[in-house]
Amino acid sequence: MSRQDILRRIRTALAVSLHDNAARHAAVRTRLTSPPRVPSPSAPAHEPHIVNAFSSRLVANGAFVATLRHCAEIPAQVAAYLTAEGLPLTLHLAARLADTAAWQRSGLSCREGPVRADDIASLSLAVAGVAETGTLVLSSANGAPSLAAFLPETHIVVVEQRTIY
Repeated sequence: MSRQDILRRIRTALAVSLHDNAARHAAVRTRLTSPPRVPSPSAPAHEPHIVNAFSSRLVANGAFVATLRHCAEIPAQVAAYLTAEGLPLTLHLAARLADTAAWQRSGLSCREGPVRADDIASLSLAVAGVAETGTLVLSSANGAPSLAAFLPETHIVVVEQRTIY
């Protein structure tokens, strides 16, 4: 089957003629100048059922979930988690999430910079969370290397409730 035959069959299936280019060009111009609205999330991220659905999906996938009221609570929660898991209190910080004093008070030995092969635990800040699937959306940038999610055996992710959809 030749190229022309294939294109003719496609035009026939789409009910398009070779001679109606003006109408097709007009339709394309209209679509480009007035694109359709992109759907947005149906529920605000702060609604409890969205956050609960997200947490439930994470737990179903084997994650540990802790809900905190303030960023300042993160260091103590991370230290408690590492202790409960029998892990050393050392942490690679992919993103600074609280004041330095809170990290020092937690008893954690924190390090920023490139991820190393001997890092056992790392901490990242998620861009967003998807409640329907329990998916964490992470970005890679200076100060937030994607390797932090893969190299250490334990990856701790902070997700702000307002970014859960």
